[in-house]
Amino acid sequence: MRKITWAGGGVAGEASHLSVQAFSSTEVMTTMQNGSGNLELIGWLVDGDKVTRANNGTATAGTVQEVALALVGRRAVTAVRNGSNNLLLISWNVPVGVTSIDRLHDSGTLAGEASQIAMTAIGGNMLVTAMRAGSGNLLLISWALNADGSFTRLGDSAPPDQPAQAGAVSLVTVAFIGNYTVVTAVRNGSGNLELIAWKVSTDGKIIHRQDPSGTSAGAVSEIALIPFPGDPTSGGAPGVITAVRNGSGNLEVIGWKVLEGGIGIARAGDTSTLPPSQVPGTASHIAIAPAGGATTYLATMRRGSGDLELIAFDLAANGGWSRVGDLVPEVGTDVTETAVAPFYSRAVSAVRRANFLNLAIWDVSLTNTTGVQAADTAALNQWFTSVLADPTRARQLKGDWMKLLQAELAVTDRQKEHLSLVPAADAMELQKAIAMVVDHGGTIHIERDSERSPGVLVVQPKKPGVETVDFSVGVFHCTFDANCRHWHCGWGPAKKK
Repeated sequence: MRKITWAGGGVAGEASHLSVQAFSSTEVMTTMQNGSGNLELIGWLVDGDKVTRANNGTATAGTVQEVALALVGRRAVTAVRNGSNNLLLISWNVPVGVTSIDRLHDSGTLAGEASQIAMTAIGGNMLVTAMRAGSGNLLLISWALNADGSFTRLGDSAPPDQPAQAGAVSLVTVAFIGNYTVVTAVRNGSGNLELIAWKVSTDGKIIHRQDPSGTSAGAVSEIALIPFPGDPTSGGAPGVITAVRNGSGNLEVIGWKVLEGGIGIARAGDTSTLPPSQVPGTASHIAIAPAGGATTYLATMRRGSGDLELIAFDLAANGGWSRVGDLVPEVGTDVTETAVAPFYSRAVSAVRRANFLNLAIWDVSLTNTTGVQAADTAALNQWFTSVLADPTRARQLKGDWMKLLQAELAVTDRQKEHLSLVPAADAMELQKAIAMVVDHGGTIHIERDSERSPGVLVVQPKKPGVETVDFSVGVFHCTFDANCRHWHCGWGPAKKK
């Protein structure tokens, strides 16, 4: 079981259409439509359980009716429905410490009428927006965020003189699952949940629907969507998780596996199979994010009474769900919107309460850590894959992979000691190699015959980026003995000791 604990928060003015993301373990960005109907960005600083608004960390723009947020490096990108009902992307520069939020460029007239706007970063400087176009049909557009913050429209899913790839929609979400593949989860023209996988060409000029028939489920009135990783060491497929308000008005969380190349999407399991006392009840304003571990997810929502409720779920390798934690922080509240994002091992939520923005940090921890078994090789490999699939946590991995690992996984004191003994030069070069995987793609995994044998941590970026002769091999490896000690690292073929 897991315990959900409030770990600090802050309050701002009237707000709606909330989004929240984390730049780092100490910096959070929220975006919203403020009480004047305009776009507003607020930066927050987190120090333990102390949360404060950053000095000069506020910026505003014109009238908006919807807001989506993505972070690319130190740039925040907002995708909004502007006062003319058109899609508008705006880039913002956010220095370390959120000492300012400076508007750079916008997409001008590069996009037309749009609603139900969603957005995801798909690696490097590319973004994909998904929306309900003026025609009422689903439309995806790929964008390049240029070095100066300007935008280039690269391509879309409805090229001229081509058959339509998608039909009418009334709700739209999108998630990136790796390898230039995104998944949309929409409410289709029949009012049902429908999932579609799309392949984006490496230059962004083509967005192709991979499965012509899509994958449908029952009636829904809300959809939240996040990716979950596969395990490349065991052949596991990546996928997505939908948290929906189903036809009965209740929360239902469903796991989906995306088949190779996105040619199909298979339902892996859902929370309707939980014991009757654990099946989630009435819910609205639903959001979901990973928190507390590699396979733990935190859902936020307005419960039937109108109060905020948080529920933690664990997802098993076979697709089965477990309800492992609950919290209703306060009764008698009026919650009318929630958003949530991963925040290292924790979660950060943005909630509209009595029309005002409430930001909160949540710890999702094991209720009893005594005798907890340390993460094994399979769990570690799943964790690396999970982090690389999540842009927010991947940035944290790039900054300090050991800190993130110890925050999110059960690590014994002995393991912490052994990690601290990695030679400083090797640790620095290892961190650089991991950063290259985050920036350019690639894999990170551990190869080990058993939990009592020597092993090797293999870091393989897709693109060389260090000017050394050794790096031409393209693999960075760290060998260690059966007790996870005596680390030796370097570029070259990975070989076990």
